[in-house]
Amino acid sequence: MKGIALLLTATALIAAGFRLDTAAPPRSRISLPRGGREAPAIGERAAVFLWVLIPWTLTWFGTQALGRPHNAFGTALPFERHWPVWQWTEAFYLSAYLFIPLGALLLRTRGALRYFAVTGTVATIVVTICWLTIPVVAVNRPFEPAHALGRLLAFEQGHSIGVAAFPAFHVLWALIGADAWTFDARLSGSRWSGAFAWTWALLIAASCLTTAMHTVIDEAAAILVFLLIRRRPSAVPAATWTTSSTAPPSGPRRPSRPARRAP
Repeated sequence: MKGIALLLTATALIAAGFRLDTAAPPRSRISLPRGGREAPAIGERAAVFLWVLIPWTLTWFGTQALGRPHNAFGTALPFERHWPVWQWTEAFYLSAYLFIPLGALLLRTRGALRYFAVTGTVATIVVTICWLTIPVVAVNRPFEPAHALGRLLAFEQGHSIGVAAFPAFHVLWALIGADAWTFDARLSGSRWSGAFAWTWALLIAASCLTTAMHTVIDEAAAILVFLLIRRRPSAVPAATWTTSSTAPPSGPRRPSRPARRAP
């Protein structure tokens, strides 16, 4: 019952966020931004936590609370079952829990924040359906903890029943976050943040394999979902894509001359 209650709560929050997002003006202060280059308001940032990140967290805990399915199976390929566990990369794996909320807190434009929120919501719906219908569980490779990060990794693995592993949401959120920062850089005219975000996201994705928390197939599924739902123009008005260096002049347009006919 606990798992079902958590999943229903997540569904209700997503539905409430969608209703506020599609409501006619005046809009609620705690609703997703509509797009543009302006800085998001505090209420718009809070809306991303309330209607997107909290429901995503609830779906993970709800799936965990439902327990392991009786017909569960792992997705590890033969060649990766003997890979070593690089315990120090647990630092990058855990950094996903910082990278994701930082996007909601620090993205500088409403357009990028809306893309982050809308794509994250769609990802939550798609991946939760996969978690509930495909009985994949994580089968972690064994290792002996050698230091604090190794003990932390062992603790994390020991307190999970292995469900909610396919597709790998660590990878999917990292890709969504990096793409949102790239979009934000285009809207704000600052390129370095996109490159930094992609570097961080790739380290998170790699750590999912080096810590044995996910498999190659789990990651491939996450990348596929990302490519299928990555539709920025549908999440952000097209006008916000134009950078200041290529924006049309604000004055009246001159009438075009009629084309001359060939003699």
